[in-house]
Amino acid sequence: MIQFISPFQQAQKHPIWVLEDSASDREILKRAFEKAEVQNEVVFFESVASLQLTIDAFKGAVPALTLLDMHLPNESGRDAVKLLSQHEILKTVPSIAFSHTGSSEDISDMYALGVSSFIKKSLSFEETLDMVKSLKNYWLESVILPAVI
Repeated sequence: MIQFISPFQQAQKHPIWVLEDSASDREILKRAFEKAEVQNEVVFFESVASLQLTIDAFKGAVPALTLLDMHLPNESGRDAVKLLSQHEILKTVPSIAFSHTGSSEDISDMYALGVSSFIKKSLSFEETLDMVKSLKNYWLESVILPAVI
């Protein structure tokens, strides 16, 4: 018997990488991913340096997507996008930038660097949950990701 595995089922086998320096924002995101019933493992990075270490030793499953905080202490989401774009495999992974601020300069810069989308980060759990549900619906259930082909 041939068993068809949908792109959605295949995408669940790939982690979601999240670059977020704020412990409280990480906790809110973690709870939102759980409540939205996202089946993917969510791997958090607190800095571009910790992301760099993982990329340097990269041997695991290709992420389904990356969420990148724009503003980090002494670093920027721009640095993360540049880092990911230099890696032969990871440069095909959709990157989603997010920030509490959404200046037109930040948004333009991130799209010029190649992010797939830019989302305004919310301070409330309910709005964060809505964002995660939207991400799940679009990026994990509708789009066929490079990681699964």
